[in-house]
Amino acid sequence: MVAVGEIVGAHALRGWLRVRAYQPPAPSLVPGRRVLIEHAGACRELEVVSATPHGRGLVLLTLAGVDDRRAAEALVGARVLVRAADLPPPAEDEFYYHEVVGFRVETTVLPSDLMSAVRRPFASTAAIAASTLSASAPMSKE
Repeated sequence: MVAVGEIVGAHALRGWLRVRAYQPPAPSLVPGRRVLIEHAGACRELEVVSATPHGRGLVLLTLAGVDDRRAAEALVGARVLVRAADLPPPAEDEFYYHEVVGFRVETTVLPSDLMSAVRRPFASTAAIAASTLSASAPMSKE
């Protein structure tokens, strides 16, 4: 199971939940999907009824069985988890962090462009991003 967000509040009176999505707009939270709610050392599996983007990285989530504000408030602080197989496939040049747990990490010297940008705290973000992209290399599992 992979955490995709945290319940940060109740919304309205019908049991809607405000979820801070770790990857907005939380593409893995779709109606009919079973999710695991992990709260205070306990877990429950519930079905997603609806999930709607709600601005600033939040998602309004409705879960079967969470029917009123009191039930929603009881879940504040819980993590929302989905099966890894339910995550959308990453692009060819992307990966999920949970996929690299256990990999050996190697570092390289940063390019001089990036180092000078780090020394100049007001350097343009574009210059830093360009230097960072040129320094990226695929990770290998050994």
